[in-house]
Amino acid sequence: SALGGLLHLAGVLADGVLPSLNRESLDRSYGPKVHGLFNLCRILDFDKDAPHMLFSSTSALFGSPGQANYSASNSVLDSLAPFWSSQDPEEGDFLRRNARSVQWGPWAEVGMAVQANTLGRAKSMGVGALTNAQGLAIISSILSSSKLLVGAVPVRWGKYLKSAYPQVPSFLKGFEAEAKKEAAEARSATGAPEKGALGALSALNGEERLAAVRNRLRDLAREVVDSLDLEADNPLMDAGMDSLSGVEFRNRLQREFDGINLPNSMVFDYPTIAELAGFINGQLDDAPESPMPLVSATAVSPQAQELFLEPLNALCNGGSETPASKPVFLIPGAGMQAGSFRTLAARLALASYGLSWPKNIPREEWPSSLKDLAELFFAEIQKVQSNGPYILAGHSFGANVCLEVAAVASSKGQQVSMVILLDPRSLLPLQVDVQAAFANSGLVESLALLAQTLPGSEGERYAELLNSHAGDGDEAIRRALSPGALSSLEHVHETIQWYSALLQQGQAPPALPGTKVAVLRASVAWTSAKMNETVAERIVREFQALTFQDDKEVAHQLSSLSETPEVHKVPGTHFSMLHEPNVMKVAFKVLSALYSAEEEDEG
Repeated sequence: SALGGLLHLAGVLADGVLPSLNRESLDRSYGPKVHGLFNLCRILDFDKDAPHMLFSSTSALFGSPGQANYSASNSVLDSLAPFWSSQDPEEGDFLRRNARSVQWGPWAEVGMAVQANTLGRAKSMGVGALTNAQGLAIISSILSSSKLLVGAVPVRWGKYLKSAYPQVPSFLKGFEAEAKKEAAEARSATGAPEKGALGALSALNGEERLAAVRNRLRDLAREVVDSLDLEADNPLMDAGMDSLSGVEFRNRLQREFDGINLPNSMVFDYPTIAELAGFINGQLDDAPESPMPLVSATAVSPQAQELFLEPLNALCNGGSETPASKPVFLIPGAGMQAGSFRTLAARLALASYGLSWPKNIPREEWPSSLKDLAELFFAEIQKVQSNGPYILAGHSFGANVCLEVAAVASSKGQQVSMVILLDPRSLLPLQVDVQAAFANSGLVESLALLAQTLPGSEGERYAELLNSHAGDGDEAIRRALSPGALSSLEHVHETIQWYSALLQQGQAPPALPGTKVAVLRASVAWTSAKMNETVAERIVREFQALTFQDDKEVAHQLSSLSETPEVHKVPGTHFSMLHEPNVMKVAFKVLSALYSAEEEDEG
């Protein structure tokens, strides 16, 4: 019987510089990629409109040192996809095929880049890697689009263009403007002027200058290791800086601090940002004046302070065409940190943004009501999407904020097409004193919440810390955490207490006519302890038993909504539903709800 589709992933590397290339090395790459594809099409029978997904490479888009043969092979696939798709189905020498070619960048978990250990080099040049989940989401998006040739790779253009080319080639000139814009935004966010001088740094007093140097080093190191979590006291090597990226870091510092002598072994001699800043600061008095970006230790713009909205997947840069090219805005639970949605967002075939509560806003400026918070969040959402229809989703406590944001949008004449509530267990009005329960909690309880919220090794690390120190109280936790981690935990703890107070004062959400509501319900897991329960799991389970609504109570609270919610059961518990392996099914349910709503609207 005819086959329903083709995924052509064949590929062989036979790298070599141009003078060493011969017919044999060309055939090794070209044969599996091109002849292999033609052989499959010759011997297999496919349905009339069966999709043919051809796996090409960014080597055909950007070029790649030592891979002229591989680049040429992939370029054939890039030419075949539009050629095949343009053929007349009724006549001609070539059969029309529903083909698409994808110029893939490196995948982080499988594939050639992992086997050849080239991810570090690509990352040092500004080229990111895709997880399996991101790759599958991109495939899903491409199959539902009309595009025949797509490049799929996360790129930091400012970094890549400087690293890869002495001069930007003409076909990438459009991204040169984007790179300059990124650099200008980065300078604006940190308060740095476009040009400055080492002399200007020297004019600062000792503490101001050290702080300015430390902030600049931290920002550069975060770019190199591609992590916003790196703090001044974190060892650079532990944060992911290897020998290759260490060389890049040193080269960038040489350009930034022209005239400063930096040893090749600086990452080993000065293993943290704080230590390296002290070394560089000690040389500034003797350095000649030359151009460099100047960062003020106290210059933080309002835009840098109020980063409520966070892009959570690569599709936030464009390319998502379904459903109806609208993004989804995700509102987290008690800790108000959007990072908890990253695993889910990576599996959604549409742009996904998370709303967090930032650290740098003075406490007296925090909203005093749920409505005020919703007004602020909706204003942020409109910076990304100025008009509806909007898609909103909220997990746990965030379900209430999600409904309130929908009400704010409706009051402004904007349509909210879909609200997705991810295991809501504290719907308004509250029947228990959640505010008092959180007011009586400490850093131990907040760390337990983080241990359950964060996926993978990060959550496990906090769980292990609680197993060792929970019985000794908050002071033991303070001593065990680094200053940066402690500062983040204290912010989460304060956010939880403020957030719960807003909910305690909140009222039942107003009716939302015309807004479809979907509820994804996880299992009730707080009624009994599981075997080998960790301290973090016990703390969270006991708190949930005290404050959470069961399925019957949730259904009663939802009955006041104008639209009868669709309720879907998903695997996992309140937090683990957003982690592997359960999150794949949750993502599927989210997308199914969105597509069902879209089909109803079109019908």
